[in-house]
Amino acid sequence: MTMLPAARPIVACAVAATTLFSALTAAPAAAEDTRSRITLNGFHDMAVVEKHDRIFISRRGKSDTVLVTDLRGVPVGTLPDVAGNGALAVSADKSTLYVGGWERASNPESTATIAEVDIATLEIVETHPLPSEPAWVGTVGQVQDVPGCPWEMTTLEGLVFYTTSCPGIGGDGLYALDPDTGDVTALSPDIGTYSDLAVDPTTSTLFVASGYSLSAHDLTSSTPPELSLRASRNVENAGNETPGSRDDSCSMARLLRDIAYVPGRDVVVNQGGWSFAASNLKLAPGYPCFAGKWEYLNDGEDLTTITARSDGLVASGSIAYWDARIFRSGSTKTLRWYNHERRAVENSLEFGKKKLYELSFDNGLWPRAGVLHVITPRPASHLTLSTPRDRYATGERIIVRARFRGPSIPDRRVLVKAGPDPGFSVITRWIKLDEEGRGRTALRMTDDDGRLMIEGLIVDQGDYVASPLLQLKRDR
Repeated sequence: MTMLPAARPIVACAVAATTLFSALTAAPAAAEDTRSRITLNGFHDMAVVEKHDRIFISRRGKSDTVLVTDLRGVPVGTLPDVAGNGALAVSADKSTLYVGGWERASNPESTATIAEVDIATLEIVETHPLPSEPAWVGTVGQVQDVPGCPWEMTTLEGLVFYTTSCPGIGGDGLYALDPDTGDVTALSPDIGTYSDLAVDPTTSTLFVASGYSLSAHDLTSSTPPELSLRASRNVENAGNETPGSRDDSCSMARLLRDIAYVPGRDVVVNQGGWSFAASNLKLAPGYPCFAGKWEYLNDGEDLTTITARSDGLVASGSIAYWDARIFRSGSTKTLRWYNHERRAVENSLEFGKKKLYELSFDNGLWPRAGVLHVITPRPASHLTLSTPRDRYATGERIIVRARFRGPSIPDRRVLVKAGPDPGFSVITRWIKLDEEGRGRTALRMTDDDGRLMIEGLIVDQGDYVASPLLQLKRDR
């Protein structure tokens, strides 16, 4: 939030911030290929199959069916005969969609299923009933068998791995379904509620995230399915492994809710801004989380969903900050920042071969209606700020120079904000850039906290591009 000098009323601060950012967001959202508003009436998972021009959206809520759209988000039908309120997964050859679902979970007579759907014809090939599992049911005040609701799902070597969790009841199992035989193998009876899965098909490795736990398992046998634990760890306060290398906010842990595998490199997680080496789950260079840079999240724990592309590009979304961000695995610099002014939820981001598909939700409308954004990430642009020196006396004039480099020159205006902390600015300026992407402005050194933090922000064809943080010291 941009703050005005202390002599102004606090009400004016909010007005000023709104004015500044509305000026920036006035730029056209040319970064998006398409955007389409979709009526959902529920949301749980999304699967994108570019080969067949299809997006499948499972809807947990009033609908409990799978909505089918084309790649632009235009509805083309539903899968009416499938309980489609759970996880989705696609076979390696992109021919089969696996749909997880359940009937009313509190009804002991109800069942959970995984259905096989031919993606080309949208016909149901087979429906596999899933075993129930014991859980505490608060409405009846006792433990009883409930459906093994497939909460998360993935495929590996022809098997369908899924975790269980029924809304309002729970469940914490890890299972493997063999679609050829219909056999279901219980692999772990107690991995934790609302777990997530990722796979490395080249090494037949299954990654499991649950609570504060992250583990890597090698698939040693397919008939019957058997897993061998390669590595496991607790991710809470992972930053303590490398003191001083990251901002303290990155060490704040929340439960793991979404993970992604970067081929040949890392497992990235939504919690805390951390990446872990896929081979041994040791802490690896992370993604943008540093609280001192305003183009990043205020702290990494507010990431909600994350996905990765085969070339190492990673995208993250947040329910708190209304945007999606693109970066490379192992880098702490945001390449692209897409502010849709809508919220991302779990499982709402997915990469295709080139494009990013993001389903975001207006505040207060989740999960009734969403907007599908289709984005082709473009080459990174760069904005830098510089000053002649790094020390100035109180009140001394400071010349701030801006330099923008990229495939395009945007609307040629840079917003510069400065203050004792990145999130608390007492000075704002606009810099008008010339044809070469250069410009400058002047401001004066303040007497706050002995330092002045300066940042810049520009809109490049609908994308936010932020400068690295510039820190000046005050001569006493």
